[in-house]
Amino acid sequence: MKVTKEKALRSLGITEQMYNELIDDFIGQFVLDLNDLDVAIEKEDFEHIRQIGHSIKGSAGNLRLEEIAKAAKEIECSEKNEVLIKEKIIVLKKYFEELKELFKKE
Repeated sequence: MKVTKEKALRSLGITEQMYNELIDDFIGQFVLDLNDLDVAIEKEDFEHIRQIGHSIKGSAGNLRLEEIAKAAKEIECSEKNEVLIKEKIIVLKKYFEELKELFKKE
């Protein structure tokens, strides 16, 4: 993942501690969002899928997590293409694992 904490901190103008807290909150919500996406796909609830993608996109963008924001935008704009949605969820999960590794508590 191409996120650099230093670049994000400069861009956002916040402390490292605050950024880490925001990342922790994002990770917690992201787990819930991924579960919601799985349920929405099972139900073929494409409007809810779009809403979840939009929410993830906004949160990730605010934290300068560009790859996650891009994949979430593709989910948001995927219409009813279940194959594309599932592919992008795999991408989201990959980036999520990288994010957790990057920001894991020591």
